[in-house]
Amino acid sequence: MGGRMVSAGSRCGTPALVWLMLPRSALCPPSAGHFLGFAASSGALAPRDGHHFQPLLASGCRRRRSCFDESCSSIHQALFRGVQWHCGRREESLTSRKWSCGRGHSYIPRKGFLFRLRPPALGRIQMPPSPFSTHLSSSAHLHLLLRGGCSGFVASSGVLSLGISGFSVVRSPPALLNTAVLAVSNRSKRRHRRGELAIPSCSPMPLVSEKEDSTGPSSPLSQDSLSYARAFWVSKSHIAWDINAEDASVYVYASKMANLHFMNDNVEGCDVRIQLEWDESGLPANVTEKFPHIKNYAAFKIPSSVDIVNLLKCQLAVVCFSGQGRCINATGLQLPGVLDDLFSYSGPLGAIFSEEAICLYLWAPTAHVVRVFVYGNESNEDLLDCVQLEERFGVWHARIPRNWEGYYYVYEVSAYHLSTLQIETCIVNDPYARGISSDGHRTLFINLDSDSLKPLGWDELADEKPELLSFSDISIYELHIRDFSAMDYSVDPDLRGGYLAFTCEVNSAGVFHLRKLSEAGLTHVHLLPSFHFAGVDDVREKWKYVDDSRLSKMPPDSDEQQAEVSAIQDQDGYNWGYNPVLWSVPKGSYARDPNGGQRTLEFRKMVQALNRIGLRVVLDVVYNHVHASGPHNDLSVLEQVVPGYYLRRNADGHIENSTCINNTASEHFMMERLIIDDLLSWAVDYKVDGFRFDLMGHIMKGTMVKAKFALQSLSKDRNRVDGSKIHMYGEGWDFGEVAKNGRGVNASQSNISGTGIGSFNDRIRDAILGGSPFAHPLQQGFITGLALQPNGHNQGDQPITDAMLAASLDHIQVALAANLRDFVFTAHSGEAIKKSYYHLEVLHFCLLIDVHEKPGFSAYIKPVFFFFWESG
Repeated sequence: MGGRMVSAGSRCGTPALVWLMLPRSALCPPSAGHFLGFAASSGALAPRDGHHFQPLLASGCRRRRSCFDESCSSIHQALFRGVQWHCGRREESLTSRKWSCGRGHSYIPRKGFLFRLRPPALGRIQMPPSPFSTHLSSSAHLHLLLRGGCSGFVASSGVLSLGISGFSVVRSPPALLNTAVLAVSNRSKRRHRRGELAIPSCSPMPLVSEKEDSTGPSSPLSQDSLSYARAFWVSKSHIAWDINAEDASVYVYASKMANLHFMNDNVEGCDVRIQLEWDESGLPANVTEKFPHIKNYAAFKIPSSVDIVNLLKCQLAVVCFSGQGRCINATGLQLPGVLDDLFSYSGPLGAIFSEEAICLYLWAPTAHVVRVFVYGNESNEDLLDCVQLEERFGVWHARIPRNWEGYYYVYEVSAYHLSTLQIETCIVNDPYARGISSDGHRTLFINLDSDSLKPLGWDELADEKPELLSFSDISIYELHIRDFSAMDYSVDPDLRGGYLAFTCEVNSAGVFHLRKLSEAGLTHVHLLPSFHFAGVDDVREKWKYVDDSRLSKMPPDSDEQQAEVSAIQDQDGYNWGYNPVLWSVPKGSYARDPNGGQRTLEFRKMVQALNRIGLRVVLDVVYNHVHASGPHNDLSVLEQVVPGYYLRRNADGHIENSTCINNTASEHFMMERLIIDDLLSWAVDYKVDGFRFDLMGHIMKGTMVKAKFALQSLSKDRNRVDGSKIHMYGEGWDFGEVAKNGRGVNASQSNISGTGIGSFNDRIRDAILGGSPFAHPLQQGFITGLALQPNGHNQGDQPITDAMLAASLDHIQVALAANLRDFVFTAHSGEAIKKSYYHLEVLHFCLLIDVHEKPGFSAYIKPVFFFFWESG
């Protein structure tokens, strides 16, 4: 590698960034040349010389712009010493500007193109040491930063080594990098340790000043700055912001009517301006424990005289001024921390019935005004009444007539929304709704304790529950409510696909089958999501169906059948249900009449019928995300009531989507409370016997432990429920923003041990079946012929498959040892290994039966082997 690199090392305690800064004069795209090369999987990143590919720098280049447009027409990949580089094309959306780099990873630089480093699937990369290196404790990022834009590199290892081999540039100055500066920064502090680069024919240039680099862009601020929320109001006394607070003045600006704007490089339109004091001691310990991802942010104290309660109803921004009085940075604020500090609430919520009245309670501390509109039925537009709610400590309440039971209502909530920078007035359902209209647009005044909604013998069902001596006796049958009977012609047509199909004890093939399974030892039925979800209209008459007679005439190897199904897939009655809208309301599409209280009565009859044939009921609950957000989506609820609170945000203030969309934040007090209240409602009001948590790893461990304690505290005497028999388990996958306790201690496989809460065991699943949900479907495992009956898929050479099979046997042995944490077994290597070394505390083996309908065919049943583990 040509040239000399001056060694500069850095040791950081958290993930770090390495920045390579270029001046604007360098913004000319080279057509080809040497570039930065790195290797990651061995824990080292090192430059390599002589490997060519088409590099992309900044989209801000004014010269040869067509070169960029042509180069960026698709995702490019270049194999670089066993490492794949992905360049992501910038994607524009109405809500945010994102850089996509494949497989769900996205970053949001201002300009430029982002590169992601992905190590190869197998093997380790050994690269020579580099003259520049920085040793980190975990993942690291490398950015090629241009003034107003950057390209970035991501590596999973903890060691970075950087080198530059030079460029061959067409029609650009030969000394392209003659003002390059290298900076290593801790990602959260941005206080750089720099190493100067010496490049052939180039003289080293002065370093960028730390103040200018860490406090914000040098260009004038734009209104767009207020659409981000990069500062955190974490408590009533502190605001956290990732800036260098030295020689800077920081202020909070507030506008009650959302009139903040930038003019002449200053903030205008505020009603209140409050100066903050830099707290050199940093954020309090209770704050960093709750928000570990911002633990190294600068801390600013709020004067004790400030009226925070009313301030939180305003449009808010924090603004940083330099020592010369120039506005150099500004952003909005994330409020969950201070809302928890001031407005955590444990009193009644929703519609509470008494003999004299109905009392409404809505937690909405940022709202300006809340009103309730009352209607006589589910669709009539004639308004019966409009009632203004009163606020007390963030809770809005009203007392209304008792005889309004059976009527419908909606809230009108006016509050500031960061996503639109405006005060929005939203018509929204009650987050604590226990009943809704068939179109899901209105909440039902429903008293779940009404005798008219209880099947005969309902209050005594706790005494009829099937016997369960130990959780280790549990075996589970997983099924979908609609699929169970949708194609079962032994069931009355009016009942097929619904709750009441489980009550057909006479002549029902499905119920006969369940009874036989119960007699054979099956203990629980796990129902796929049965709360109110999006994607299926609750009115069955609106569904569309495929024409079975047309399908039967099509060739068996044709793709025409799938085309027929795809044409109506958004308008039929089929959906797994992982699109939550309201968690506490049974799905109306499974009821004969989705209006009124019929869905409640039918759901209770289903639970009672299953219990009476010897089966307990497990609900699939999806608290990790919601289907919709924002002020203008009819299916958005939580965000319309308290904008910016219930959903988890990233460092820019945008909603995290690692679960698939709209991640919820159980680390926030009232989101945690909503989860626990919902579980208690299903356990007490519907007498369900267990809960399976979808993507449980995205819920905090503390939330799960509190939920378990609340459920197991239920008793027959007080609640007509034996909470000690309620089983909890879920998917403890550790990924996304919560990985490695990134947002607090989460309910992942590695953290859940000792709680009595079960987790799916993907290790033994993959050992038995082969591969993983993300691997090639032909990857073989223990029972699918690995190493013994090759299926044609390249599994590797015989020594590799033999080793894979031997390792699979180890995993299976460990799993079958059940709760014997100290069990010692002989591994395939011949050494004695203690079971706890594998972190596989297996609770029990479950044979799950997966029942799903194939469009155009009869329902089918297939066995699926699965395991749970739990440390008891």
